Amino acid sequence: MRQLQNPQTANAIAALVEALARSLMAMPVGPLADAMAQVDPDSDLADVPRDATLGEVARVDARDAERLGDDAHAAGTMVTGMARQLEVMLPTFEAMARDMSAQWSQDWDRARRTSRRR
Repeated sequence: MRQLQNPQTANAIAALVEALARSLMAMPVGPLADAMAQVDPDSDLADVPRDATLGEVARVDARDAERLGDDAHAAGTMVTGMARQLEVMLPTFEAMARDMSAQWSQDWDRARRTSRRR
């Protein structure tokens, strides 16, 4: 989690997500569309130009990759905040677990004593 708190790491993750999205959207799908059209000539893919990209076929907005990067950055910020809050709550959770364990042990002992076969 400490790495996500580092702005350079968060920026690098956002840039990576954006670059991956741009790369995926730039992938040519014409050959795949051609193969699909051979299997089903009535397919919508039969009309896809040979030089079409995934982004064109999916009708992706040019700014979507940037938005994905921004969302990745925001998600990292949210996860970091949640981790900090869990860290603060951890001692309380540990105390609750100890109390529950002790209570269950007492309950089991009591149940064993009172339900012995006669």
